[in-house]
Amino acid sequence: MQTETGFFSKVPGSVSFLDKSEIKSLKPISGNEVLRRMPGVHVVDEEGLGMRVNIGIRGLDPDRSRSVLVLEDGVPVALAPYGEPELYYSPAIDRMAGIEVLKGSGQLLYGPQTIGGVVNYITPNPPQEEEGSVRIQGGQGGFYSGLVNYGNTFGNTGLQVNLLRKGAENVGPTEFKITDFNTKFLFSLNEKSELGLKLGVYNELSNPKTGILSTISI
Repeated sequence: MQTETGFFSKVPGSVSFLDKSEIKSLKPISGNEVLRRMPGVHVVDEEGLGMRVNIGIRGLDPDRSRSVLVLEDGVPVALAPYGEPELYYSPAIDRMAGIEVLKGSGQLLYGPQTIGGVVNYITPNPPQEEEGSVRIQGGQGGFYSGLVNYGNTFGNTGLQVNLLRKGAENVGPTEFKITDFNTKFLFSLNEKSELGLKLGVYNELSNPKTGILSTISI
């Protein structure tokens, strides 16, 4: 199970990393604002809120991030990374504890579509003591974002739960509603071994320019 400092630190190649404090200082509306802080990373906005991120690294075509492998805690985000690598879902930056980008020979270790590099979103691990937080944002065009977090450790079992509700009525051409629920368990087996388990449900209703898109992933 990776830590919140990332797992690219011992991999050959160029690594860029932003931790939770740096992300918090940026107060990003979308992950695009964070990714643009990474050297060599080119991000193209589609609907202005980063729901479908378009990443290009070192001059490669950013369309649907086809040349970049996107991970969350080391697991590919694309539903079919080997056959259809186009990215139609992007992890919400609101619930992340860090983000790292790997460029160089080490990227070959992580799977398909790594010719441009690897982007890894890092979620927070359960805290050792009980913690909770509520964060609310609002803005023009009916934009709102609410994130509820709770974490604790019971014996050798850690628990981290978060619920994100996000939406807008008229931000440029976009109207959307997102519900993103995630639970992360961390089981301490011994001094050197841990076992992690993540469960998540994502539901989105949006109309970026054309049609209505609805996705649910578990």
